[in-house]
Order: sequence, then structure tokens, then C-alpha cells
Amino acid sequence: MNEIKGFVGTSDEDDGSEPPRFDSGSSASSERPARFNGHLLYVHECGNQPKASVEKGDWDRYLFGHEMGDRSRMAYWVNRYRYPYPIVQSADAGGSPPSSETTSLQHPADALEETVSRLCPDGRTRAAKLLKRVGAAILEACGPPRRGKEAESRLEAREYDPRVIYWLRQKFLPELHDYFFDEETRRTAEAAIQERVAVGAGPYVMLAQGMGSIVAYNALRALMEAETEFSFDPDRCRVQVLVTLGSPLGLPAIVKELERRWGDSRKPDLVDEWIDVRNSHVGRVEETVGHAYPVTREAEKPIRAGEDPHSIESYLRSDAVGAIVERHLGMEFCQPVADFRIAKDIAQLAEDAEVGSRHEVLVEFADLDEERAESDQELAGKKQQLEAKLYEIVGEEHRRQAEIAVHRRFVSALLTRAEMERLAAYFKGSNLGWIWRDAPKKTLLHASVKTVQALPARLGYGATGREIAWAVLDTGVDRNHPHFQTYDNLVDQWDCTRNVSAGEEFRDRSDRWDVHGHGTHVAATIAGGLEDVQRQGKPFPIYGMAPETKIYSYKVLADNGNGRDSYIIRALDDIATKNERHGELLIHGVNLSLGGSFDPSVYGCGHSPICRELRRLWRQGVVVCLAAGNEGLLKLDAPGGQIKLNRDLSIADPANLDVAIAVGSSHKANPHTYGVSHFSSRGPTADGRAKPDLVAPGERILSARTMANPASRDVEELYVELSGTSMACPHVSGVLAAFLSQRREFIGYPERVKKILLDNCTDLQRDVYFQGRGMPNLVNMLLHT
Repeated sequence: MNEIKGFVGTSDEDDGSEPPRFDSGSSASSERPARFNGHLLYVHECGNQPKASVEKGDWDRYLFGHEMGDRSRMAYWVNRYRYPYPIVQSADAGGSPPSSETTSLQHPADALEETVSRLCPDGRTRAAKLLKRVGAAILEACGPPRRGKEAESRLEAREYDPRVIYWLRQKFLPELHDYFFDEETRRTAEAAIQERVAVGAGPYVMLAQGMGSIVAYNALRALMEAETEFSFDPDRCRVQVLVTLGSPLGLPAIVKELERRWGDSRKPDLVDEWIDVRNSHVGRVEETVGHAYPVTREAEKPIRAGEDPHSIESYLRSDAVGAIVERHLGMEFCQPVADFRIAKDIAQLAEDAEVGSRHEVLVEFADLDEERAESDQELAGKKQQLEAKLYEIVGEEHRRQAEIAVHRRFVSALLTRAEMERLAAYFKGSNLGWIWRDAPKKTLLHASVKTVQALPARLGYGATGREIAWAVLDTGVDRNHPHFQTYDNLVDQWDCTRNVSAGEEFRDRSDRWDVHGHGTHVAATIAGGLEDVQRQGKPFPIYGMAPETKIYSYKVLADNGNGRDSYIIRALDDIATKNERHGELLIHGVNLSLGGSFDPSVYGCGHSPICRELRRLWRQGVVVCLAAGNEGLLKLDAPGGQIKLNRDLSIADPANLDVAIAVGSSHKANPHTYGVSHFSSRGPTADGRAKPDLVAPGERILSARTMANPASRDVEELYVELSGTSMACPHVSGVLAAFLSQRREFIGYPERVKKILLDNCTDLQRDVYFQGRGMPNLVNMLLHT
């Protein structure tokens, strides 16, 4: 039978380089491992590096062909005193020596003396002796093999690999000096590794390159020797296998230095197995890692023509490392799509952040059945368990900074990377839930009444929105604006952006206005009206789509127009609770003129935390109207100037929710002539569904201006024109509120309402991924029901 070698899964990018190879026919991989339920931990080489997420992504792609999300983690120990800023490109790509290094006539041995003298002016110190011995050993190893009398001769400068000389002089020796002879540098480097291990997310498979293997060896020994600030559970921090790549640990001078610290050269107690992978021309046997330490196994990586044998890419793409990874991780772990506890986007943000900085997260309860309503006892038990664990992880001293808030099916919090990883490790054992990014949301502004037939419907059918209530989740509403006084539209306001303790009321009882203005504009498009308004001295009455509709205002976007998923979830929880306690629908619909970017690799399209909560509200009988987004225009910088292109697949989240009504934007007066707005997001969704569902006027929409003078009746003072799908969405909300006020038998049946809305749209003769079903027509809806 022929030997089969291969890799299941595809690379994110086909860069033309050789794909990673896992040798399924080798003896190393013939023992199929049990499912690996830990994490892969990388420790990079010395020298400056890109930011942590970029470096980790490079290691992932070299090894697997795709990024691994939270399954792999980078112990990032760059000496920021020596390198204040990360490099932009990968360390491998940026590691080539400048031309002066390759053309220099100075002999490497002389250059070594010069480097040591610069680092250690007094050449008789222990530091100088260490650097000289290490440098000489590396120079010996990097030259071509010699025999007989040739072995006693001095090599010509041109016979040395200039990349090694550059690495030795500019990176390795300076950093080795800092690490061994500066206490603060050493502690900081080792803490970077100890922090990732001590969270208890093991077992670990650790890959450490070059000088990173020295730091990893010392960090692991220090953990067990209690030379660290980190507390940990050894059983949950096991390193199943330590793989050292191109390690200088075996050089006699370094062995002696480590024995000075530890008294011996034994394997770290946390490590079960140690495998050393080296280049095939490593040098003398007595300088290998296996000669000085009790490694389990050694492997050689052959050098291929044209490659940099010391780069991390050459190691990770090698068969030697591939076989080790497959043996210990198994093919299931290595797949592009796999189970996780920390979502990829928040894991990436946490990788790049400073240690100890906090991140906005949503923690979801697992095993909750979306098809049924969980009992209060079930939800309370899960919430109590999760809340207690969160407080235990955060600690009493950090409770206030963590801002833990409990919702119906989520807990929002500000957590550090270490706290997230500890919580994820707890989830792994309990299957309690997942950690998502508390994703940002924003207003969908870019930079009417007659068009959707609301005025004829109001005059001919009395469709005014009476006894219908709509929730507006936005920046708040200016309660003092006269537009809302005529019909006393505003029921109350709730500020969901404030952090409140469990059970604390978050109703906004102050006279605080909508500082931003977006929410006031949106709410006034749905409801309210003012008869005695004038423009240039002439009457100019302005009404919302359904003037008598009651408005429940939920402030989920801060005064700058930005918000978080957790603010929206708090509002949706409150709406659902109000409807449940009322016995029938108190709030009949919701308007969300907001959205954010969407990464389909993090969660399924239309299945983000916000989408799942909106789906539950829809099943309760509440109509959900969502702005499609303003990402329909893509601007590209080109040598001749900026190029503007229309963009498909640009529907925002949560507008990609299947059941809800996603609204794009059209011209407000002449939609048949000018069609869909250039900025309006277009479908299909990332999973191939047709969106938006329809379009409505969204260009230069005149509606209420926040913080206007309530005594004025001049249209320019009281109202303002804004554009965006944010303005289109409340047109549809108002149309539906007006419809339900006259066809009350459809209250509580959002699917039937949606079908009636779409079946009676006016076709604008545009592509379905641009216009959906067309423009809403309230008269048709009433006429055909």
C-alpha cells in the first residue's frame, strides 16, 4: 500500500508556498491519540516581532494552513525596552540582513569580538565570557563541515551564512545579555509564558523556538519552584509535550549558566515529554539539547535549497514538526472548524492587548433550548452558577472594574485575557457556555410619508397607530420636543448604557435629552407630529408614519452613537419581561436603526448573540425591523485617486437575521427613477440568503432635531435632514404600526405581518439583492386584508 500524506482543510490564503504536511504513515503518528482537549502554546524567537495576533496567525498558517482561533495561543515575550514598537510584517519576512551585512569584509570572529565589547565594555566579566563562548559555538555550527587540516584553519568570511551572523550580532547576543543579566527583563519575559500556562487551560502542547526555548525552560521551572507571582493548579497546567525548535539550550556555556541558577539540568516537572527538533547541520553532538538534558526524543529537520533554515516557517512546515503535532493533537484538533469556548475575534483582541487590560465580553449560558422557554428556575440556576464563578475568577478587589451585569441568558463583563482563559478552562469541564465579544454597534447614518402611502392610508383608513406601541432601541429620545407632545407618544425611557447591579432600576427619570440626536430623529419618523410648523412663513405640517403610536425608548447607544451588544440585550430582556408580565403584547414591535460588522468565521450568519435574542422576541410575537447597513459603497485608494465601487455581501449584523425585516434605503421622492441608495447595503447574506427584504426612503429624511427650542415653530429649528438606512428602517416600523392599528387580528403574528408587507410591496424593478421586494405600500396592505 502506498504511503499517504496529507492535510484535511484548506489554507486561508494560497501563497504559493508548500502546505503543511502531517505524515499519517510515520511511526510517530501510527498511535492515534485520544481527543486533545487542551491548547497549543507558541513561544517565539528573540528579536522584535509583529503584534501578537499577527505572529500567532503566521505560526498557525505555517503549521495548519489556517488560523486556529483560541485553540492556539502566543506567549509573547518581546523585550519592549529594546524594541518599543512591533514590526509591521512577519519576523521571518523582516529578518533578512541589510546589504551592508552581506557585503562586509569583516570576519565574523572579529565582528563577534566587537559585539561583545559593545555589550560588555569590561571583557573580563561573566557576561562577556558567556557571550564569547556562545557566539563562538554558534559560528562554529553555522560554517560548512570541515575535515583534517581544514578543521584547524580559519574560514573565510564569505563561507558563513550572513543571515546567521546578522541574527547573532543584532538580536541573539544583545537579548541573551539582557535576559541573563537584567533581572527585570528576565522576570518580564518569563511572566509572559507563566501567565498563559497558569490559567489552567491545559494540557498544553508547547512549541518554543530559539532563545524562546531558554525562556520557556526557565519559566516552567520557576512555576514549580514558586519563583513567580502566579498561583496555579499543576494538574490543569501540564505540558503534555514541549517541542524545542532550533534551541541553543545545549550550548555548554548556556547549560552552565542554567545550572548556576537551578543546580541541575533536569526536565521541568510540569513537562511530560520533551522533543527537540534541530537543523541537520547543528554542529558537534555535545552541543545538542539531547546531550545536556533528559529529552524524550530528538528529530532532525533537513535543510531545503533556498530556504532560511533558521526561520520559524522552515520548522513549522517540516515533516518532523508536522508528525509531532499530528501525533499529540490529532486530526480533529487541526481542522479549520472546531469547537471553542472563546470566540476568535475577542481572542485576537486579547492577544494584542496589554496584560491586565479589560475587554468587553458576553458570556452565554450553554444548553439552553431555543425552541422552548426555559423556566425561571432553570435560568436562575445557570445564572447563579455562572455569576458565582465570575466573581471568584475576578476577585473581590476587581469587582467594580469588571462591571459584571446579569441578563436573561447572558452575562456581560469587562474581563482580562487571563480571566477569560480561566473562565474558558472552567467551561471546558462544565460545558456551561461560551465567551463572545460584546460587539460594538453604531448608528447607521450616511455622512417620505407619501412615498410609502402612509398619508393616504391615514386619511382613508384611519391607520394612525392608535393603541400600538413600538420600542426604539437607539440613542434615546428628546422628551421635550413638541413633535411628541401632540399625541403624548413617549411612554418612558430606559438607559441601558449605565452599569446597574442586579435588580436595580435602569429607567431614566431625569430630563436628560438625546445628546446625539439619532434616536429622536428615528422615533419622530415612526410616530408623533406637529401641525403648526412653518417653512419660510408658510404652513408645513410634519407627521410620523403612524402619529399615535406609543414609543418605548431604550438608550442602547451612548452619546457618541456607539454601543455594545450587552446594552441591546438588556433592552430586549426588558421588552420580553414586560410582555410576559402584561399577559399579552404590551410592545408590538421594535426598531433597531443600528448595526455592526460581521465575521462569519466567528458564528453562523444570523446567529450572533443579538440575532438569537431577537429571534426569541420574534417568537414571542414582536415584529422586528432592522436597518440593513450603509456598507454598499466601497472606497479604494488608487494611484490615480480614490475609486468608488458598489459592494455586495454587505448586510450588517443583526440585519442578517432570517426572520426579521431588513430595510435598505431608496430615494425619498423618486424611487422608480433613482432606485436604491448608493450607500445602502446589498445582499446576499454571507450564507446565501436574499436580503434586504425591502427598501424605504432613506435619503435626506426630514425629522425631529434633538435639543431644539420647544417654543419655536420654524421647521429649520425643529427638524433636520439625515440620510442612511437608519432613516429608512423607521419608515417600515411606522407603516407596520399603522397597519396593526387597523388589522389587530395580526397582532402577535410577525410572520404573517411580514408576508403581507412583502407581498404588497411596489416593485422598483431593481435586483432582488438591492431592493428586496421593493417599496412598502400601506394602502395595498390594507386593501388586500
